[in-house]
Amino acid sequence: HKEKVRHFQAITDCNETLAINILRSNHWDLETAIEYVFSEGAEYSSIKPAVLEKIYKVYKDSDEDLIMAEGIHKFCEDLEVEPSDPITLVISRYMGAAVMGEYTKEEFFKGFQRLNCKSVKELKKKLPALRKDLSDPYKFK
Repeated sequence: HKEKVRHFQAITDCNETLAINILRSNHWDLETAIEYVFSEGAEYSSIKPAVLEKIYKVYKDSDEDLIMAEGIHKFCEDLEVEPSDPITLVISRYMGAAVMGEYTKEEFFKGFQRLNCKSVKELKKKLPALRKDLSDPYKFK
């Protein structure tokens, strides 16, 4: 179970005790436990909306209250990934993006809260753990 706890912590930033409790309550099913945390998202996040608002404004379209192609391109540049990199699919999944190539404010906030990141730099540090999701046949087929 130690590897599952470590993987769970890498993605959710929960402390070890909380990670064990959530995994145990989800029958040690990593996917289900992660989905549980992310469906509850903000409940486990101490990140204030004002912090996320500042990040959102960096990428927001000048005409629409959305992050669109130009903003996503800048977001990818700041993460030091290509927009075509499959990791963008993982990030979009955590954001719950309904439309390919854009994020609503709510989706953007939810993604950062689900991933417990209060900066793009923090999200960038999580990319190696998120890349593991790509090789998980239960998450991406």
